[in-house]
Amino acid sequence: MTKLGIGVGILATVFCLSVRAQTINVLVLDQAGAQTVLQAARESAQQLNAPSAIAVVDLPGICLLSSGWTESARQARTLP
Repeated sequence: MTKLGIGVGILATVFCLSVRAQTINVLVLDQAGAQTVLQAARESAQQLNAPSAIAVVDLPGICLLSSGWTESARQARTLP
């Protein structure tokens, strides 16, 4: 039983040492960055002549900024 324990310990050590940390880089928007994204989306929608409601959200889905909700609703009511 002791040899089995030592063998398992050695294998665990070898596997743990060979595994590298698995990380990712995540870019995060601040308020100014969110404003930039929102402005670019507005300009793109205007160029396409597309009524739009735009939301800028962070990774968990929390709304940082939004625009056009009332305008889009008004235009939707007036479309045939």
